[in-house]
Amino acid sequence: MRSTTRSLVLPLVLLVVLVVRGEGDARAQAMAPYVSPTGLFSIVVPSHWEQRPLEGGGFIALSPQESGADLFRENVNVVFESLPVALTAQQYAALSFQNMGASLANFRIVEQGQGPLGAQTAYWAVYTHTMNQPLMVLAFFVVSGGRGYVVTCTGTPVEFARWRPVFAQVANTFRPMP
Repeated sequence: MRSTTRSLVLPLVLLVVLVVRGEGDARAQAMAPYVSPTGLFSIVVPSHWEQRPLEGGGFIALSPQESGADLFRENVNVVFESLPVALTAQQYAALSFQNMGASLANFRIVEQGQGPLGAQTAYWAVYTHTMNQPLMVLAFFVVSGGRGYVVTCTGTPVEFARWRPVFAQVANTFRPMP
């Protein structure tokens, strides 16, 4: 009986340690849904992140500042636009990359591919650029209902690997609405 109790306690202790570990651990996040006032998308973000609407119907969620030395608040945002012609997610991403290359300093794609994002197919990329400081971005491009959506998850290159699981968890909750 004693070995059975010990075999149950150890996994429970490990689970508690994993959940209490820190802000950047995807399993440690209490989540809160956000539905766009335009009714065009929904997404679920960490409940303790600041949420703000963006001009044009978009949305941004900002992580809390972790310390006085934390100079960048990791964030997830959603923007969208009506598309004048039918495009695939990959075509939409390619056009977006052209625009980013022309408007973002030091823009460079690090990795890219296609895969599921929640219930839809997305084209995704990790890229870097400079905006007052070096940044690293995980972006998902989705085409649905005649609109192109971009879910952008941004952090500093130093912290990006720690935040990537949270970014992926949040992005996978994105749902375009008809």
